[in-house]
Amino acid sequence: MPLSIEFGLSKQWQIQAEGSWSTQFASGDPLGHLQTTRLSIGTKYSFMHIGGSPLHAAIGLDLEWPRSTALAEAEGEGGVEFEPFVAMALDVGRHVEVFGSAAASFERAQAADLITARELPDDAGTISGGVMLAFHRVTLAVEYSSRGDVLPWRNGEPPVVMPSLILRPGKQWEVAIGALVSLEGGAHEIGPGLRVVKEF
Repeated sequence: MPLSIEFGLSKQWQIQAEGSWSTQFASGDPLGHLQTTRLSIGTKYSFMHIGGSPLHAAIGLDLEWPRSTALAEAEGEGGVEFEPFVAMALDVGRHVEVFGSAAASFERAQAADLITARELPDDAGTISGGVMLAFHRVTLAVEYSSRGDVLPWRNGEPPVVMPSLILRPGKQWEVAIGALVSLEGGAHEIGPGLRVVKEF
């Protein structure tokens, strides 16, 4: 379960801190098995209504500290990971928005190799996209991701689809409830998801 806090330095520039936790409900003691899966900080700069159009874009960078022992699938990860990304969105009509993003992921040593030796990291990156139907306090969304083995999901390599319901109860709180569906029978074919965001 991720918990995220975002802070707007300006209308275009945001910083964010996030933590993810996991547990084992089948154990009968989910609180006793609660553990931190990852911690991350990041920044994002947005370009809204580019040239007066309905097109928006953003660039950003996340730094992640995954816990290698938290999940069996995460073995081998323990150092800091750099995740630059670019995202785009297009307003289609009054309530509909389509969006997409591309992100890379590499560790500190791989970043040095990229700069000094121009050696590309082994990670193939992630491509995602989807559509949102937004109303005043409720948004329906469906998102596709090219891989499901990234934290916090760790659902194996097959691509996933994530339908969700996003609620905005007020005072800049946002709560998203959704599911993760593996398209090729990953570790968990269907799994629930919850995300809580508080903007300051």
